[in-house]
Amino acid sequence: MLPEADVAFLDEVFFGSTAILNTLLWLLNERQFRRGATSVRVPLRVCVGASNALPEEPALVACTDRFLASVFVTSVPDSELETLLTLGLQPAPMGTQWLMGIRDRGWERGPTCGTFARSTERELVMRKAFLGSLCLALSIALSSRASFAQDAAPPPAPSEPPARPSDAPPQPATPHEPAAKMDLSTAANGPAVPRTYHVHEGFYLRATVGLSFYKSSFTDNKRGGAEYTDSGSSLPLDVLVGGSPNPGLVIGGAGLTDQQAGDNILLGPFIDGFPAVNKGWHLGGAIGLGLQSFRNTAVDERQFTHGVGGALWFGYDFWTAGEWAIGPQVRFLGLRTKDTQSGEDVSVFTRSISFGLSGVYN
Repeated sequence: MLPEADVAFLDEVFFGSTAILNTLLWLLNERQFRRGATSVRVPLRVCVGASNALPEEPALVACTDRFLASVFVTSVPDSELETLLTLGLQPAPMGTQWLMGIRDRGWERGPTCGTFARSTERELVMRKAFLGSLCLALSIALSSRASFAQDAAPPPAPSEPPARPSDAPPQPATPHEPAAKMDLSTAANGPAVPRTYHVHEGFYLRATVGLSFYKSSFTDNKRGGAEYTDSGSSLPLDVLVGGSPNPGLVIGGAGLTDQQAGDNILLGPFIDGFPAVNKGWHLGGAIGLGLQSFRNTAVDERQFTHGVGGALWFGYDFWTAGEWAIGPQVRFLGLRTKDTQSGEDVSVFTRSISFGLSGVYN
């Protein structure tokens, strides 16, 4: 890895992404490698980069300037590959042998593909200077690393004289300790943050208006069991107030009314549930005290009855704000009431279906 290398060779160095080049620029400038919040000092001494083309973007000029020497080196022609490999097997440094070879056979790719022209003396000097500088840099890096290792070794304690080689007992060979590695582990993810936006929880307030269709049956047992019915349309108004013990579940109190020739009222507890806490589908119901008022045509007067009633509804709420939603709703209502006071014996059964527009804050 580059953060652990003393000498590095980077091929096609300028074809990296912007993030890689920024990391390389920081490493060459500060001799430090960063990964997130971790920063490690790198032992890099020499960095050699190669590229088939120089960068043209202004943002890459900074990376180009970090290399102290820039040398243009032509490619080795096919006819010289065997000579290059042969010279590499000789005892002398490969760079020197290659310079000696090209000094006699100077070559360079000519203007036409496949042809080679004689190299100029200036280009030979540039190649020699580049290879000489590279060899010198490698020597300095290796010697610096050896000196650094010697300086890092702790000196012997002054109170204990060094033992003579003849007196020192043989010590078992200790295994070479590996170099310190960079810790690339990441911290575990924290607990998930619960969502509070567009979630059905907390305080609950719903109001619904619309159009209702009802049918009522009346029985007057006092006057010979006279029966008559009434049907028509009305304007429903529903108000529900409650809260959420758990996200998606609402309980509270409801007041449901149908405004018609008489009044139908249901008062009692309700429950409303959302199968998905952040979606709009909901299904609920209520049960409680039923109250009705109507005009008894047999005696031509308004009478009041009370009893029990229940309601069921379902609908879909579309989010319009962080806690507000609006949508259609269908409600079914049923009431069974009677009046046995004041010498009367009247029973009433009413059922209705309503289609409304419901607004909710939750």
